[in-house]
Amino acid sequence: MSTTAREPPKHTQILVVGGGPSGSYAATALAREGFQVVLMEASKFPRYHIGESLIPSVRHYLRFIGAEEKVAKYGFAHKPGSAIKFNQFNREGYTDFIALGHHNSAWNVVRSEFDQLLLQHAASCGVQVFERTRVTSLAFAPSSPSQDDDREAVIGRPVSATYVMSVADESPSSPASPTSPSTSWGYSSSEEDAQTITFDYLVDATGRAGLMSTKYLKNRKVNESLKNIATWGYWKDTKMYAQGTDRENAPWFEALSDESGWAWFIPLHNGLTSVGVVMDQKCHAARSRSASEATPPPTPKNPAFTFPLSPTSVQTRRNNRSSTFSIVSPRLSFLFRGRSDTAPSNMVPHSAPPTTSTFNFQNEPPSPARSTASLLSSKRGNMTNKYLDSLKLAPGVLQLIGGGSLVGGQIDESSDPDAEPLPGMGKAPVKSASDWSYQSACYAGEGWRVVGDAGAFIDPFFSSGIHLALTGALSAAATIAASIRGDCGEGKAAEWHNTRVTTSYTRFLVVVLSAYKQMRSQCIDALQDVGEHNFEQAFGCLRPVIQGSADMGPLLSQAELQRALDFCLNLFSPTTPEEHAKVSALLKGASSDAAQDMLDVTKPMMDGETLQKVMADLKLDNDAVCQAERKRTGSESGEDEEEERKGRQNDAATVKMVLEKVNARRVIHTEHSGISAFEEEALGGLVVRLVEGRLGLVSAV
Repeated sequence: MSTTAREPPKHTQILVVGGGPSGSYAATALAREGFQVVLMEASKFPRYHIGESLIPSVRHYLRFIGAEEKVAKYGFAHKPGSAIKFNQFNREGYTDFIALGHHNSAWNVVRSEFDQLLLQHAASCGVQVFERTRVTSLAFAPSSPSQDDDREAVIGRPVSATYVMSVADESPSSPASPTSPSTSWGYSSSEEDAQTITFDYLVDATGRAGLMSTKYLKNRKVNESLKNIATWGYWKDTKMYAQGTDRENAPWFEALSDESGWAWFIPLHNGLTSVGVVMDQKCHAARSRSASEATPPPTPKNPAFTFPLSPTSVQTRRNNRSSTFSIVSPRLSFLFRGRSDTAPSNMVPHSAPPTTSTFNFQNEPPSPARSTASLLSSKRGNMTNKYLDSLKLAPGVLQLIGGGSLVGGQIDESSDPDAEPLPGMGKAPVKSASDWSYQSACYAGEGWRVVGDAGAFIDPFFSSGIHLALTGALSAAATIAASIRGDCGEGKAAEWHNTRVTTSYTRFLVVVLSAYKQMRSQCIDALQDVGEHNFEQAFGCLRPVIQGSADMGPLLSQAELQRALDFCLNLFSPTTPEEHAKVSALLKGASSDAAQDMLDVTKPMMDGETLQKVMADLKLDNDAVCQAERKRTGSESGEDEEEERKGRQNDAATVKMVLEKVNARRVIHTEHSGISAFEEEALGGLVVRLVEGRLGLVSAV
């Protein structure tokens, strides 16, 4: 990428280290405010990165920096919503993004292309971009230790950076552990090659390598409740979810049949589909040991292939694996307690994901790609074998793969076995990652901000990575602008950024933990990961809802956290857009104002008592009303009465499930679907002035 100068200047107002989405975004937002910004990126773009699925808020973030149209016109795969299946004995749920408007949809992106697009946009907005430019160290102004001896106060304000420019592509490598500094930060060239740049403000967007958090602050910690391992690859010639409907080509997410994790199926615009499996590390290790003895190909013809386990088998596995997960407390029952379609002991597995407009599936085991069996028999690689073996636990994903082929893994005359699935990915057909869930004690200090993966990452589930990266980036830009413009002191601006990042992270962390609680059917001991203070910041409005009339203690308890997880579980209820439309029609006949507001995700969260009042107002379980209706229509037969009773029960269950899902969505709606939280949610008495040319902080009204 061309830059505005052949070499970086000796000084810049703001230095951004890292050109991923968070770095490019923060740099662009600041440059559009008229500030001098230099961005240094160690790689030469495009470069490979995982994390392809976006959520609707991304559109709003991109719109603020003038990049939405560029991304929309690029041709990335349209994402109308997402299908999630937690239970092999129930249908999948579907979250419809475009229900709130066509422009509320998102994309599935090839990250190398998406990231390059944002970096190019930054350069077009006046950012001085320097690729193949690695920052190796920082220098800090002297600072007197604070009374509490916080490390961020002890190290002082960063004032300069040492960097080297190279011809080779040498990206900062991710550390072996998220809490260990990247070995690449110790990279050194000859002294005459190393150069220095001074700056007024620093934005650390160095990704998982984490320059500030791992090398200087040493304040990163791994989330013990989310110690997973992911393996993934790219497939071609796969099927499409719900083809011919308004859900066409939506991504598919599915809990593994042994409750050890989940799988994803994300279609991309280049004809490939990203398919991955996330599994608890202990389960993955145990499965690998078992597979190393003798692993048959995952095909229906092989006796070792199993379609979804029966409820009895699932229960047996739960009882036999109490020591497998790092979680405690009794098991949960199925999520949908009280629903008429809760799986009885003799229920057959629900059909696989729909790939046709009729939503009808032949109820037969999926047929994986022909090349899958050849991969296993070819001894192509142990990682590939483990990956293909784990896909046996995701029958819906296998159904969608159909006769597809793993790119880089097919051994025949029509495929190059040494081809890279995606540029920069390497020749191996399967990639893996582990220990990716972490957070930091703080994300800002005097003269510096940490954004994106440099500070924290949760989990691929719920596709929150890019959202949190852009949230931190906009927060960094707004607080630096506020400090420069005198909206508030630098200390208060830094604290606002720290609170914003922590609050957003904690909200998505609790939502993700609620999903894992359902998938593993056990309570999750995550109190240490969530943190009492962080929960209060993120979920202060939720505490009275989940506590009801009970007295709330000053600190978060394990029981209260479990209630919060149970509340957020409703986000993933298996509802359909058709059911939401049906409930909307039923609510229109209700008389109370509360009923009219129940489907509005922008309204405040409601407690269980309010929900019960709405249900009573609908009179779905009122026999007297229904008897009068039968007399009016002349329908008196016992058979009709029984059918009507069942219909009312189903309607009541549907209404309850839909309303609980909408109510749970309110927890993260302002973040998931836009950037209004910056203007509406006061932190420390301040909100963001989200006006181009005047970006900063202002007192909340």
